Amino acid sequence: MVESSLDSRRSSLDRRGTNVLSEVEGSANHKKVFMPIKHGALRQIRKTHKRTLRNKDVRSELKTFMKRMNSLIADHKRDEAFHLLPVVMRKLDQAATKRVIHKNTASRTKSRLMQRLAKSTPSASPTSGPAHTTASRAPQAPPAQAAPDRV
Repeated sequence: MVESSLDSRRSSLDRRGTNVLSEVEGSANHKKVFMPIKHGALRQIRKTHKRTLRNKDVRSELKTFMKRMNSLIADHKRDEAFHLLPVVMRKLDQAATKRVIHKNTASRTKSRLMQRLAKSTPSASPTSGPAHTTASRAPQAPPAQAAPDRV
């Protein structure tokens, strides 16, 4: 009798060192409730929960900024969009640095945002400086150095 209860307990152990208590019903997604057996497993669950909440906040903030930028572009409010652009770029870079989103996703999002902003008005450019030409980018030879005088 004792052996069978130990076997059933061992079979209900999860790989994370947690004991599956039951499944919570009443929602569309049935979630398993874990009771940690080891202290390290309890610590991992706390860390995962904290990181999940932080990542959700960052993603929500990114979505809000992107919606705001898209509405400004759609309304042809170019000046306001250009003022908000550095903030959005910084938020995307920070999310990629913290690995909330992938760095390629951040880069792709920034690129598409810049393209949309450039298309919104015919003369819109993200930089206020003069247009670069290939002639101005040509590499220049370094200045010739005089030979040192030897006595």
